[in-house]
Amino acid sequence: MFKKIFNIKRLNSFFSAILVFIIMEILVFYPSFILLLSLFIVGIIFFSVWRILPKSFSVKKEPNNGNIILFKIINISKIVLTDKNYLFFIAPFFLFLGAISFLLFLRNILFIHSSILLFSFFYFLFLETLFFYFYSPSFLENSDILAQEQKDYFIENIFTIIDLLSLFFIYSTLFSLLYLFNFSLTKIILLVIFVSFLSNHYLFFIYKVPDKISYLYNIIITLLTVEFFWGISFLPINFYVDSLILISVYYVIIGMAYFHFKKKLDKTKVLRHLLISLIIIILAMITAKWT
Repeated sequence: MFKKIFNIKRLNSFFSAILVFIIMEILVFYPSFILLLSLFIVGIIFFSVWRILPKSFSVKKEPNNGNIILFKIINISKIVLTDKNYLFFIAPFFLFLGAISFLLFLRNILFIHSSILLFSFFYFLFLETLFFYFYSPSFLENSDILAQEQKDYFIENIFTIIDLLSLFFIYSTLFSLLYLFNFSLTKIILLVIFVSFLSNHYLFFIYKVPDKISYLYNIIITLLTVEFFWGISFLPINFYVDSLILISVYYVIIGMAYFHFKKKLDKTKVLRHLLISLIIIILAMITAKWT
């Protein structure tokens, strides 16, 4: 029985990613249907993540009256809210939101198709990692293939990479709204706070940070992100470069926070994160077109 469920859930990841890729490609040629197709993709993402959640395969007897739809809605709500399962919907929705908004500002057809392929790959990677997160213990039991610590580190790294990519897409869009459409800086900052706080909250949950300290660190990191966003917004460079610089800074902050939570923060890790971030920022600044 479990093997059958295993196969269905693995196929769920593959077909979901393929379907989303096809729909986004259709969207390129029929942009007037953006709202309808976006809602369709959101529905696919929700269903795919819900199918992987561990309680999604527990079958309960449905009522024989006309309240079947209500019963299903209540049952899904319980599954989503149990053990903070709703947090697993943040990453794919942020990834899609960032990708779809990022595509709106691209003009080169090659970049557009490459971005769709990149998004579909990372969406598939998210679903596979989510599956691994919930079901790998059954296959690793009494096995030396992977230690629990290695498994956790792998999962946390994949989720962090996906989070960084999503934020790059979203921050690029927010910078572009600020530069190209003269959106109010106050409104943009509020969106940065909202996105950053939710993103940090999700990552801290993955990192298994206790709630009593996660909120304090979340507020601090969110405020730091806002400060850097505000400062970077004054640079006379492309909004893609602005976003890349901000993500590089965020990478250092969230990386050091991660190792601090795991009690593994040392001088080597700090220098490594700073060096990687500094190299990216320098390359971005050198190659950027200043205006």
